[in-house]
Amino acid sequence: MKIRTRIACWNVRTLSEDSRLAQAGAEMLRYKLQILGLSEVRRNGFGEWRMSGGLTFLYSGKEDEEEVRENGVGFLLSDAAKKSLRDWKPISERIITSRSNSRARKITVVQCYAPTNLASEEDKDDFYSALNLTIKNICKQDIVIVMGDLNAKYTWNSPDGVTKNQIDRRGANIDGDHDLLVAKVRLKVAVTRPTNTTPKFEKRFEIIKLQDPVVGEAFKVSLRNRFSALEADYSSVNAEWNYIKMAYTETSSVVLGYKRHRREDWMSQRT
Repeated sequence: MKIRTRIACWNVRTLSEDSRLAQAGAEMLRYKLQILGLSEVRRNGFGEWRMSGGLTFLYSGKEDEEEVRENGVGFLLSDAAKKSLRDWKPISERIITSRSNSRARKITVVQCYAPTNLASEEDKDDFYSALNLTIKNICKQDIVIVMGDLNAKYTWNSPDGVTKNQIDRRGANIDGDHDLLVAKVRLKVAVTRPTNTTPKFEKRFEIIKLQDPVVGEAFKVSLRNRFSALEADYSSVNAEWNYIKMAYTETSSVVLGYKRHRREDWMSQRT
C-alpha cells in the first residue's frame, strides 16, 4: 500500500471571525486533510493558534494590524503535520511558507494568493518577484509544493515525468464561492525531533513607527551615523549590498525594534 498525504488549498474569502475559522477547521477534519493552504484569510499581522480537534492555524497578513483587512494567507495543520513542522515564515500578506519533515526529504509548501487581473501591473510584478525570490531561497534538496489561488489557469508537469498526484474538487462549505482543491501526495510526514519543534519566525521591524516625525528624524540621523561608522566595501555588488543592508538592519533594530507575533494556545470561547 502506497503512503499518501492529503493536502489541499482553498480560497475561504475570509477567516476574520473565529466562527469562520472553526468552520474551516471542521471541513478540514471532515476531509481528513493533513495540510490545508488558505487564501484570503483577511487577518492582519501574523501568528499561530492552537485549535480544537488538534489543529494548528498559521497566518500571515498586513504588517499594520490597524489597516483594512484584505488578502492574507495561512495554513491549517493536522496534529501529525504540526509535529512534523520544522519552521514556517510569514513572507507577506500574499505568501507564507512551511517546512516539514517527511520520510523522504524535507517538504517546503508555499501558499500564495496572487493579485487579480484588475490589480495594477506594479502589484503583479511585486508579487511574482517576491514569489520567485521565496522559491529561490528554498533549500535545493527540499521537495517544493507551490499552491494557492493564483487567479489564473496553470498547468504543472513533473520534471522527471514520473511523479503523479490525484486532484479533486470538493464541495466543502464555508459560505464562499471557491472550491476546495484536494491532492493526494505520495509522501508521509514524519515527526520532528523534540529538540527542533519550535517554529522559526521571520522578524519584522515596527516600520509603522516611522509615521511619527520624531522617530523618522531619529532614524535618519542614526542611519547617517551608522554609514559613517561602518567601513564601506565597494569591491563587488554583493559586498556593497551587504554594507547597505547591515546599516539599515542595525538602525532599524535600535530605533524601531521588532514586531511581536501573536500566539494563542486556544481559540476564543466564541467558537
